[in-house]
Amino acid sequence: MGAAVDETAAAAAVAAEGGPAAPAADADSKDLQQQSKALDKLTDHVEDRQLDSSRVQSVSPARPPNPMLLRARIRKFRLVFSED
Repeated sequence: MGAAVDETAAAAAVAAEGGPAAPAADADSKDLQQQSKALDKLTDHVEDRQLDSSRVQSVSPARPPNPMLLRARIRKFRLVFSED
C-alpha cells in the first residue's frame, strides 16, 4: 500500500512540473471548455426561441376578429381583383 501512495505522489509531482500528465489535463480542460461553449450556445438558442414566442403572443390579438368586418374585407378584395 505504501508503494501505491508513493507512485501517486510521484505522478502528482511530475504533473505539477508540467510532465507527462499535464497534456492529459490540458485535453480535459479543452474538452470541458468546448462542452461549456456548446451548452451556452444551446441555452442561448432556447432563450431566443422563448423570447420570440412571447413576442408573438403579445402581438396576437386578444379577441377573435369580427366576422362582419372579415366579410366586408373579402367583398372589397373581390371587387378590386375581380376579372370582369
